[in-house]
Amino acid sequence: MKCLVSRRTLRGCLALLAVGLLASGCDWSQFGFASSHNGDNAFDTSISPTNVSTLISKFTALSGTAANGPIAAEAEVNGVLYAASYGIPLGFGLTPTLYAFSANGTSGCGGTPVTCSPLWTASLGANTQSEYNVAVNNGVVYVNGGPGLEAFDAAGHTNCSGTPTVCQPLWQASATWTNGVPTVSNGAVFVTSNGDLEAFDANGYTNCSGSPKMCSPIWTSHISSASAVATVSNGIAYALSTDGGTNGTIVALDAAGNTGCSGTPKVCSPLWEYALPNQVSGSTQYVSVSGTTLYAGSSRVVSLMPPDIEGSFEAYDANGVSGCSGTPKICAPTWTVPLPSAGPPLVGDGFEFPPLVGGVPLQAFDANGSKKWTSSVEASPLAIGGSVIYATDFTNVFAFDANGSTGCTSSVCSPLWSTNRPTGSAEVQNTIVANGTVYVATQEESGVAEILAYGLP
Repeated sequence: MKCLVSRRTLRGCLALLAVGLLASGCDWSQFGFASSHNGDNAFDTSISPTNVSTLISKFTALSGTAANGPIAAEAEVNGVLYAASYGIPLGFGLTPTLYAFSANGTSGCGGTPVTCSPLWTASLGANTQSEYNVAVNNGVVYVNGGPGLEAFDAAGHTNCSGTPTVCQPLWQASATWTNGVPTVSNGAVFVTSNGDLEAFDANGYTNCSGSPKMCSPIWTSHISSASAVATVSNGIAYALSTDGGTNGTIVALDAAGNTGCSGTPKVCSPLWEYALPNQVSGSTQYVSVSGTTLYAGSSRVVSLMPPDIEGSFEAYDANGVSGCSGTPKICAPTWTVPLPSAGPPLVGDGFEFPPLVGGVPLQAFDANGSKKWTSSVEASPLAIGGSVIYATDFTNVFAFDANGSTGCTSSVCSPLWSTNRPTGSAEVQNTIVANGTVYVATQEESGVAEILAYGLP
């Protein structure tokens, strides 16, 4: 595995340093890779368009195990792969669980082919939601568990015991979650809770007390949040809100909890907002940021018969300057592409890859919203790493040259590699790329969950 510092990587590195979130090596630390959620691990150049075709199966985690609901590979940090099951527990006898595995298929692994058992686990308890997600930072794993936000020792030592090892939280934050996926940036953990955006001390000190330790937010914003995930970039926290405008807005807040914030407990108001061209809906769960551009995407069903879906994805000035005016300040899109999208695009190598709705090919757009290339197969984007874009038809994961060069003719690109799984295989849940390994999480209807790890020979 190699992490080469190219000019592009150096720019990304400096940007992450600016928000205090420099990943260790080529790690994937949280949803969408980093707090900006653009899905691009620009640091890991081990797998490239020239060698991705040689990827082979390395090991399988949870092979043949009926997991406690569907499982997703959420993060890979310091040689440990973290995953969470997120089945609805009530009435099904399922207990959502946090898993930690050896990321390179060594500890807790064996056999031919190699299969891995967890290094440690933690029960996340019942929750009112169906998804459980993980973020890892400074030796702590954050997860939106049953009681609310929970923090665990990433090494599986503190508050952990037994054989096999089971861990209890270092601290918790009680809440009623709408989805609450944790985002970590610059010493704070951001979650959405019951329509609010909340920020907690990531170290579990400020506003924390008791045994077991319980924490309260260091600041809150009552924004009628519609986001499953808060996005943080360059000191600004972004979240979707059902308030404002005809269709709701994206709000921008001071992530440090200073400007626009007051009172005890501290409450923050938006610095500015972004007008949405389409109504906030269940398909609109978060936004992403790359450089100085903020991206959003949405879709909604207009009619079932005949089938009619409308929506778009759009770009805004992340700094709240271009296209912005009024008091309070409202920002309009700098460009819009009228294609229904299940969320914001993945962004890497100068291209945007929106998760378009309707079983269509993967499509790549440039910084101005102009389409540059299309895949030869139907596929939705999952992750970017080493100038390779990974996408899925929900049975297989395909790899394409993100730049639209290798394997491409007349702006149509063929897969450079595929998991090559037979029709009827377990459905792909998600994919992350870290330290020279592609992790693909799958789930059978029977409940059997697996994480398939692929790497270079």
